[in-house]
Amino acid sequence: MKTDDLIEMLARQAGAAPRQPVLRTLATAIGAGALLSLMLVGVLKAPVPAAFWLTLAPWIKLLYGLALAATALWWVGRSARPGAPQRPAQVAVLAVLAAMLSLAAASWFGTPAPERLATLMGGDPFGCIRNVALSALPVAAALCVALRRLAPTQLRSAGAAAGLAAGAVGSVVYSLTCTETGIPFTAVWYTAGMVVVAGLGALLGPRLLRW
Repeated sequence: MKTDDLIEMLARQAGAAPRQPVLRTLATAIGAGALLSLMLVGVLKAPVPAAFWLTLAPWIKLLYGLALAATALWWVGRSARPGAPQRPAQVAVLAVLAAMLSLAAASWFGTPAPERLATLMGGDPFGCIRNVALSALPVAAALCVALRRLAPTQLRSAGAAAGLAAGAVGSVVYSLTCTETGIPFTAVWYTAGMVVVAGLGALLGPRLLRW
């Protein structure tokens, strides 16, 4: 039997790679990246006033970012394990996005027409995209290092997953300093910032994650 044939046969019978080492590596990376992001944002921007936490807006941002970070990190973990199906995690990501967009639509139609545009545009929508993306960079770098120690085989998909997870964590960190209250604002502009980082991950993944 040729060596290549033997390797192919063993790979078919091996199944997915072990789960626990992957989770430990990614958890360490995302923790370190989030800490660096917190330090960076803490230097550049002031936290929201304490009274702001008595409103619903910051909690919606936090829950959305954390839910998307959890599902995107699941996707990252799947992409780092050869043989593990990625579709369940991708469906979970889409479910979180759909839930947030549905909530934003309900808020939009429940707001008096003259006030709707303000709930969408806020004060600085493009600044929000920039700040979410910048807050995500330390997390993205840490996840990139972690994935290079693992075994992703679909590098573009792994890059997109890592970028989305980093963007979601970055959105959580940035939300600690953001006083925008519109649910449509969060659904559109926070998501746009995350998508920018996910797109960069997909673009650069084949180069940065090669092993």
